[in-house]
Amino acid sequence: MTADHDPLDLIDVDAGLDDVQVQVRDMVAKLVRGRYEPEFADWFESGVLPMRDIARQLGELGLLGIELDGYGCAGMDSVAYGVACRELKAGNSGLRSFVSGQDSLAMFPIEISGRCLLWRTLVPLRVPLRARRAPCNRLRRTRGER
Repeated sequence: MTADHDPLDLIDVDAGLDDVQVQVRDMVAKLVRGRYEPEFADWFESGVLPMRDIARQLGELGLLGIELDGYGCAGMDSVAYGVACRELKAGNSGLRSFVSGQDSLAMFPIEISGRCLLWRTLVPLRVPLRARRAPCNRLRRTRGER
């Protein structure tokens, strides 16, 4: 363990992260703590969650479909996905559930169903237009690249 070890990282996961995974961790942590945490209490009190805005922001950062290639999805590895989900959950488990559900129940099944008409038609609806362009490429990385 390092001297700056996070006491909540019991098995020192962060020590095994590569530079891109650390970048994902830091970006998501900054988003959650800077943008969402200040709003949690208001969202709870009002009973209103601005899901469209949240989905758009998460998509623009490449967090929706993070493991998928194509259509502006980030094409990251599973560790980067896990790190992103860990940081989302540290702020609010609903954010992590949304990203996980979007990926595992919507985007991934569409991809494995054959990259056919469904993939070309539905994925663009799931990934916001801006996310299919340049902003998502911040996290762009080919699988297996180290």
